[in-house]
Amino acid sequence: MLHLERCFLDIQTGNVIRLDLKDTSGNCYRKKMGYLISGNSTCLEYLDLGENDFQGLATPTFLGSLEKLQYLNLTHSSLVGIPPSFGNLSNLQ
Repeated sequence: MLHLERCFLDIQTGNVIRLDLKDTSGNCYRKKMGYLISGNSTCLEYLDLGENDFQGLATPTFLGSLEKLQYLNLTHSSLVGIPPSFGNLSNLQ
């Protein structure tokens, strides 16, 4: 399980300016030992980026490498496009 190690907020705006989602248990790393492959999936199953203003940036292709992802919310995030790598997200529900 991923644990939120650090969340930094801008004191003036209240906006999150940094998230550290380090796997402090080491479980994700151990699960991948022996078959570490570039682009191998992470343990992340839930990602909600909705309502964030990414100012029209292209949707990051690395999101398609999160093969264990079951939930992804990009609603009203102002990201543009659907990368072909999203075809890897076969566990989305």
